[in-house]
Amino acid sequence: MITVIFAYYVEVLGNVRTKESFVLRVIGADTCKCVNDVPLDLIKKRIEETQLFRDVKVDLINDTVYIFLKEFWYIWPYPVIDYSFDVGLSLGLGVIHTNFRGNGENLSGYFMMGARRSWEIMWNTPNYRFFKNSVGFGIGSSGYYSLIYQIPIHKTWVEGVYNTKLSENLRMQLKIRGVSVKSDSFGIEDIFSENSVIVFKDTRDWILYPQRGYTLKSGIYEYFGNFVARKFEFYYEGFKSLNDLTFVIFGGYTHLFGYPPLYLLPNFMGTDDALRGGIPKRRVVGKTRYLVSFEMRKVLAKEFPDIIGRFVSGGFGISVFTDFGGVDTTMGISIGLGVPIFSSLGGYLPAVVYNTRYGFQTYIGGIVRIK
Repeated sequence: MITVIFAYYVEVLGNVRTKESFVLRVIGADTCKCVNDVPLDLIKKRIEETQLFRDVKVDLINDTVYIFLKEFWYIWPYPVIDYSFDVGLSLGLGVIHTNFRGNGENLSGYFMMGARRSWEIMWNTPNYRFFKNSVGFGIGSSGYYSLIYQIPIHKTWVEGVYNTKLSENLRMQLKIRGVSVKSDSFGIEDIFSENSVIVFKDTRDWILYPQRGYTLKSGIYEYFGNFVARKFEFYYEGFKSLNDLTFVIFGGYTHLFGYPPLYLLPNFMGTDDALRGGIPKRRVVGKTRYLVSFEMRKVLAKEFPDIIGRFVSGGFGISVFTDFGGVDTTMGISIGLGVPIFSSLGGYLPAVVYNTRYGFQTYIGGIVRIK
């Protein structure tokens, strides 16, 4: 049963670092701390989608909506470890602040030394689907030996991003990225800009574990500089629930026009939206990439056991899936059994996968590929 509230006063409790004005903005309250015609479950889901709170409770008492929050610790240091037999060992340290200034901003940075030498600093205002605008800025540098292209590469970049809400379920992203790519061993020295326009359509009922609705992403990328090229992308993910089962279909298509350098060609395996099957040493590259996936999920528990639930909210289920895709004329198929986990920290999908090209492998990645 859905309870709807009409112009009720809002009281936010339990927020220590998070500003009350930010929480009110998330739920769509006005400057007088009132909400109009908003279901209580929608208020709860909106706050949970920020992934800033380990527990959220919403109650209607008399004429007041009470929002009880339990916050995370928002500053997280983490080690950076990268090792392979082909490249060697790299070590580093990173820090991320997921609620900078109490407004849901994300500030992060890391550095890594060794076989791979890189650093990056990123900042962005919250880019939630129910916010009107957001901006971001990033700068970084990386030097490594590319196993995909078998050449040493040093890349430096700076980027700016602007997101805006066009309508209830439609958003647009504008990005400008300046890139410098060098490889002294192969005489490569390219300086170019990557300008993109991406449109998102999102009707999912809940981002952390959708059970109905769909997401659609379409984008055009223009590359200008020492060369000129254009890339087109299209992705779709739909959700439909019957009783306690959720069926998911995913499709993606990418095509690169012109004569771009090798390092811009889309690689098949080892990317977030590729077949779920680990990261094999031999990669496939090309101008055209296509992906299709079918999945069936069932929720086993809507809440974690107490030993975990006291620190983070969420639940888990079980899923079976099959993925089909390819780059140019090369194709592959994966089938797998996984445990989808949805939590206030995000979604994850530990799985055992059999791939027709690489055999049995494990996968630990996002439960939802498109966001």
